[in-house]
Amino acid sequence: VTQPAPAAPADAAPAAPAASLWMPKAEPSAPAAPVEPVQSAVAAVPAMVTAPRVSGLTMNMSVAQRTAGRTAGLAMVRAKKGVILFTHIRRAGGTVLEDYVLKPFVKSTGRKDYLCKEGELARYYKMDAGQKGSYRQPLRTSALVWRHCPYGLHALIGQGPSEPRMHVYVTMLRDPLERMMSWFAYCNKYSPNKCNAGKDFKNKGAPGESVASRFYTARRKLYDTTKTPSGPPQGTFHPNHLEYTLDDNYHTRMICGPPAHDHPIPIRPEHTACALQNLDREYLFVGITERYQESLCVMADMLGIKNTAFKNDKATTGSKKSSMPEDFLTKWKPYAASDELLYEYANARLDESLLSRSKCQTSTRIVESDVQYRLNKFGAYLQ
Repeated sequence: VTQPAPAAPADAAPAAPAASLWMPKAEPSAPAAPVEPVQSAVAAVPAMVTAPRVSGLTMNMSVAQRTAGRTAGLAMVRAKKGVILFTHIRRAGGTVLEDYVLKPFVKSTGRKDYLCKEGELARYYKMDAGQKGSYRQPLRTSALVWRHCPYGLHALIGQGPSEPRMHVYVTMLRDPLERMMSWFAYCNKYSPNKCNAGKDFKNKGAPGESVASRFYTARRKLYDTTKTPSGPPQGTFHPNHLEYTLDDNYHTRMICGPPAHDHPIPIRPEHTACALQNLDREYLFVGITERYQESLCVMADMLGIKNTAFKNDKATTGSKKSSMPEDFLTKWKPYAASDELLYEYANARLDESLLSRSKCQTSTRIVESDVQYRLNKFGAYLQ
């Protein structure tokens, strides 16, 4: 049965090469300072049986009632009249999904795609009515909205009560700590200003702290000393303060949407519940980066695309959990605590999608009873 690899425990000590990308070159003999986990919601994430509910949701619905929203807009999308709202999680294989499945589908519709600007459309919940209204027509006439917009854009489409739903949500998730490491490695390799961590971030942090940990330490300090500017959302990229905020349980913030997206660090247990409920009720497709062949095959099948030859050939960094330094795992694991729950649920959801798509299965035979058991673990969140 396909299941996600277990996260390395915080007290694990993976072997590291003598001269590692992740370790600082300065102060080679400096003793490592005691590592304390950053503040986050790790201690507050509840057990399954006591999961908090999101207000306004109907309790005790049947599975069919609860999940009807997932596929409600698929007929309109396949009829070339609807829009795919892609919640693109950074460093989670989203560009592969865009290039091999979503954009070829858009081309087949004869319509256009629409780029979500992080500084503006991704902060739609901060817009006034006039600014929100300006997006109604572009969203209604596009076949795909792509890049880093959180959940909730459908509210801007402005559908009438008698109209059939014309949108579906899709996303790809990744092992949260591996995604964090990949984001660091990407910024360190490709970004001149190190994704706003500052070119000198390697010179900051505690003695003996790994470079990967120093990257997030620098961003956390910048979070503490900056604010998101007031005024209407604008610009291509996130305001810096929001950029640093999103380091904390990024999957959860993106999938929950407005309640969590710019919430101060740390997120709260109700944001975990919100994100899980949105994945369960609103997302047609939830893929897994580590299982991208199966994931892209499922998404293509849902859209009626025959090509199933995919290759993960986008910007890679070579980062793996096995190469994470111990201090990174200890200090930043709270930044992934809520996301780990989403990732576990997403793996079970992908297996559920594969049960009826044997052509997409590439691993050990998937057993329906096991999939249902894994999904039922989240019952307190999803009811």
